[in-house]
Amino acid sequence: MVTGTGDKRYFLLRDLAFLRDREPLLARELAAARAPTRSFEWHTRIWQPARWRVTRHFRGRAETIPTVLTRRHTSIVTPRSDPSQPYGCVGALGSMALLLLLPAACIVLSCASALLAAAAPLWVPPLALLLHAGMALCYDRDCPRPTLNRWFPLLEVVAWRICVLGILQPLCALVLALVLCPLCALLLLLCGVAWCSVRSAWEEAAWRGVISRGARVPAHDSAFCRRVAGPAHAQPARYQLTCAQAVAAACARAEAEALAEWCAACERAVERPLRDYRHFVAACFGPFSVQIAKVPRRARIHTTGAYKQLERECAELVHSLREKVSARRRELSLPLHDAARARCRLLARDLTVLHHTCSWSRAGALAQREAVQPSLPTEALYV
Repeated sequence: MVTGTGDKRYFLLRDLAFLRDREPLLARELAAARAPTRSFEWHTRIWQPARWRVTRHFRGRAETIPTVLTRRHTSIVTPRSDPSQPYGCVGALGSMALLLLLPAACIVLSCASALLAAAAPLWVPPLALLLHAGMALCYDRDCPRPTLNRWFPLLEVVAWRICVLGILQPLCALVLALVLCPLCALLLLLCGVAWCSVRSAWEEAAWRGVISRGARVPAHDSAFCRRVAGPAHAQPARYQLTCAQAVAAACARAEAEALAEWCAACERAVERPLRDYRHFVAACFGPFSVQIAKVPRRARIHTTGAYKQLERECAELVHSLREKVSARRRELSLPLHDAARARCRLLARDLTVLHHTCSWSRAGALAQREAVQPSLPTEALYV
């Protein structure tokens, strides 16, 4: 009775000491605990914990915590009371078990190990066969890739990879390629032909019933319709010229060419003093590396000198000449665009008269050189 009361008093004192000293500390530590935001798992196993390195990071400082290996279980806080009174019987019983039971257990285990080693040729092959059969049928523990399926691998290979992917999928592909796709293509062809026929019939009915009765030819092309045939739209259509018009056009062409040659000759004559001046400077001062400086146009007004004055006078004469030649070219130009000019033709007899009339001048030679297209028949008249 006294022993039981002493044990109760001991445990009550231990509880009181824990509630008074350890509980506030543990409460503060647990209150400051926070749940991790991320968790990491490694599949690598380390069989030597003595080589582990643990680093503590706290308030910007890194501290390496040494790894200590012990066989005794430790708690968060070390109790202050003497643990010899509750662990006396435990130590005595453990010592008796080590002295009495451990030798017998070692002898029994050694004999059993020797017997199992001697009988290894009998039970190892069936066990290995049973293990491999179980891994093939139920669970593949030795799978090289963790992402692959490990449950019932043989069933997966036979049912999914051979039956479904190897037999059923090619059959479905053949049926799709040889039966379904041709049927769909034929159906699309029939639908397209039917739609084209119905659309053509509808357009023909609309044209004959509504458009041809009330429609009019548009005066010009627009975003809704474009004239493709009609007066002055056919490709064989030509414009007829009279002999006088052809002679006037040939004379205007000849005069324009002569005017161009005369303009070029006049420009060369006007610019001859400049060429002579440059030749003189190059012949006299060329050995001394003297050249005529090129001044920009904006600065030419403020420069003086014989060469600059001569260059200015020549430029004014050339500009005046070109203006007069351009005015004369505008007077000689025909009021026809290139497309209409390419479709102008003469009758056969008018073309012969034109050749005889223009044979005495350069205009006749030009007309004979450019009359390469066939003439119109006598009875053909085009506006």
